[in-house]
Amino acid sequence: MSSFVLLALLGAGIGLSLGLLGGGGSLLTVPALVYLAGLSAEQASTTSLVIVGVTALAAALRHGHAGRVALRAALPFAAASIPAALAGSLLSRGFPSGVLLVLFALVMLAAGVAMWQRRTAAIEDVVGRRSAPLWKVIVAGAGAGLLTGFFGVGGGFVIVPALTMVVGLPVTTAAGTSLAVIAIASAAGLVGRWGGGIAPGVTLAFVAGGVAGSQAGALLAGRLPERALRRGFALLVFALAAFLLVENRSVLAILA
Repeated sequence: MSSFVLLALLGAGIGLSLGLLGGGGSLLTVPALVYLAGLSAEQASTTSLVIVGVTALAAALRHGHAGRVALRAALPFAAASIPAALAGSLLSRGFPSGVLLVLFALVMLAAGVAMWQRRTAAIEDVVGRRSAPLWKVIVAGAGAGLLTGFFGVGGGFVIVPALTMVVGLPVTTAAGTSLAVIAIASAAGLVGRWGGGIAPGVTLAFVAGGVAGSQAGALLAGRLPERALRRGFALLVFALAAFLLVENRSVLAILA
């Protein structure tokens, strides 16, 4: 029972981040599943897709109820992310656990930099802005889908800035729309990982906490200082990435 509560609390923190920022929280899921729940990197990535997908869907529904999901913007992103997520899932098979974790740490570092530097788009910044070329939307969606399928992460750190800077959505709408894309891409990635193994008890604990946290995050979205939250979360991501690299330094030595 104590381990279930701990995992549920971790899930709540991840869900809170997803609900507030539209992404980022899923970066914590795989390390937590590997080092706290004792799963292999491959099983953690597969289990993460279920946790992140369900949590993102719950948060997207809450954002949608508040009118913060732009379906017209989400559809081309989602359409591009589905085949990319499938490809990423298939591509990740056969990678040694240590290599996957090192690559994941590098992605975390890049995501942390993106979250730290990201400029918040105000509503007045996007009024009258012309729609971005479709190819830019497709490239961003495919990139997010590839990350989702390969690592079991949501890719919100790619989707949210793309929706604000490329499509021109206000940040609160971009966060809600990102969650809808993440839920779809996670489902596609899970199809590609069919048979990869899911830990039912761990998944239940994370999802229970994640859904509750995502609802709280969605309710608080736009009411808390988004820049401070995002940068605080980026620092946590940097710390976890450094931990993964230190834990897998033998793999780094081989790759070097």
